[in-house]
Amino acid sequence: MDKKIKILIVEDDESIRDILLAFIQQNGYLVMSAADGMAGYDLFVREAPQLVILDIMMPRMNGYDLLKKIREISDTPVILLTALGREQEQARGFDLLADDYIVKPFSHTILIKRIEAVLRRNRPDTPPDMIRHGDVQLLRNSCEIRFRDELIDFTPKEYELIKFMLENQDHVFTRNHLLDILWGEEYYGNEKIIDNHIKNIRKKLDCELIQTVWGMGYKISSKNTK
Repeated sequence: MDKKIKILIVEDDESIRDILLAFIQQNGYLVMSAADGMAGYDLFVREAPQLVILDIMMPRMNGYDLLKKIREISDTPVILLTALGREQEQARGFDLLADDYIVKPFSHTILIKRIEAVLRRNRPDTPPDMIRHGDVQLLRNSCEIRFRDELIDFTPKEYELIKFMLENQDHVFTRNHLLDILWGEEYYGNEKIIDNHIKNIRKKLDCELIQTVWGMGYKISSKNTK
């Protein structure tokens, strides 16, 4: 655990705030807290935390408005923590670029796991041999692909297909182009083999990594990293 990681809690309920502060500190983080949105924003600007845990229903400035202000100046990860559990409220939080949403009551152990996951997805220290795309990590030196830190078993061609497309994000490739890249121009097999490989990749990864561009081919979007 990196004990220099700072987490800001913005929560108007003093009892919840104190419990969160103590529990998160016990797990090795530096923790600061604020009791309302205005104080939270001032503390955020002054202390530059690596993660914000943010209640929604607060005086002076609610959580949605504070999240908007944070996003105007920073992409620091934000976890919304609230009793508002309806789908439209969660959707609004994600529309405002929240990184996660936890509904009260919640397990403190699960909260720590969600904190670790969000920090892991947003850490900037990507090794030079790694390509990171959301929860997917490709390691060139060891020819491994991990999804949410779990090693996934891919065939050599599946690995090469993912690697090539990750190295060329936002480009749309036809089946024939991918055939030439992966099998060479002398390959005369059915181009549907590309569809089969992509189908197998999608079964192994619980995320929309490779997108279908109808009538054209396939791509990996650099914007689709959450």
